[in-house]
Amino acid sequence: MNLHRSDKKPQWERTAESERTVWQRIAHKTHGIVTPANLVSLTGLALTMSGLQDFKKGNKQRATAKIILGRACDIADGLVAEHTKTKSPLGEAVDATVDKISMAHGLYVLSETDTLPVVTTASFFTQNIVNTAATAIAKKRGVELHPSAEGKITTLLQWAAIGGYVIDSALHDQNKDSDTMSNTALGSHVVTAGATVLGAVVNAQYMRTALQTPSQIQTRNF
Repeated sequence: MNLHRSDKKPQWERTAESERTVWQRIAHKTHGIVTPANLVSLTGLALTMSGLQDFKKGNKQRATAKIILGRACDIADGLVAEHTKTKSPLGEAVDATVDKISMAHGLYVLSETDTLPVVTTASFFTQNIVNTAATAIAKKRGVELHPSAEGKITTLLQWAAIGGYVIDSALHDQNKDSDTMSNTALGSHVVTAGATVLGAVVNAQYMRTALQTPSQIQTRNF
């Protein structure tokens, strides 16, 4: 899995100025703010937020399409950053922040509309809070934490489960047969269980690294 993960220095800083691509030059001049990957990340955030608003208003089919496209951008941004050689600490931070905002708002809106089971909301919310706390602790103690494949897969599973519940709600509004709705909901329950188990492993990885003693501190790719 191609992760949106960077070293301390942006990629363009390791490339001779005369050999930098157009995107690397733009990234350098804007201190890493304007990059293709950041544009993809922010586009994904905008689509997800817009989709959630549509869902809240009852436009569930349009909402589902926007949310799927928005979360697809979360997968694409790392690929774009790698392809354009514009990975940077700022880009990694933007990606992580977009993930947290999207998840927090998604859980809020879908809980408010009774779309998500209470257990699912509590599980995903708790896991994201633990990861955020671990990142803050690590930063304060000078430990570097980066997204891992397991972390990205957990996020993917969480959104797959959320997407299943959203689709189930949309089918219910269209008066589809109960078997289809039950199968969709059942699938979401199973994915939720998987995300919860893997998410617990990722939580442990983050916290174990964040709480290292000074003599143990080193860069960990989580």
